[in-house]
Amino acid sequence: TLTFGGFAYENAGKISECYSNFNMEYSFYNKTYDKKFSGIAINTDENAVIENCYVIANVETSTSEYTNFGGITLDLGNVKNCYSVINGSVNAGDYYGVGGKNIENSYYMSTSLSQDSTYGVSASETAMKMRALYANWDFENVWGIDSSINDGFPYLRRFYDGSDLPNVSDYTINS
Repeated sequence: TLTFGGFAYENAGKISECYSNFNMEYSFYNKTYDKKFSGIAINTDENAVIENCYVIANVETSTSEYTNFGGITLDLGNVKNCYSVINGSVNAGDYYGVGGKNIENSYYMSTSLSQDSTYGVSASETAMKMRALYANWDFENVWGIDSSINDGFPYLRRFYDGSDLPNVSDYTINS
């Protein structure tokens, strides 16, 4: 199996207040391997927690081989107050906007790709940019929403508080 997780390959702990924003092009022509991709974590343990995280990505594929793709995660885990916005064309066997075992207050953009997600709550792009959608999210301390930041999608305040964060530019992963 070929696997890729934005932050973790195997997650049995807690991932909190992080985001993954990427463009990915992939092609695999080897039928020997299953392919699994996720914006945050893959192969999550049933006790793992992913909370207050988001994924915004553009994904393009030139292969029709079977692929599993998860915006937040693919496997068991517990997901709370997260969202994913995936654009592009993925020939996925299974697509999960927000995967996991227990999913709470988590959303994915309904126009993301062509597959339906079986997990998370589907919402339009317009709804995803409205604070009212995100019931029980902490917009005082953790989250912010502003049409001029993060293309109008919710953002994590800690990354926009005026502090000097490192500017990570373009990374390419070849395998």
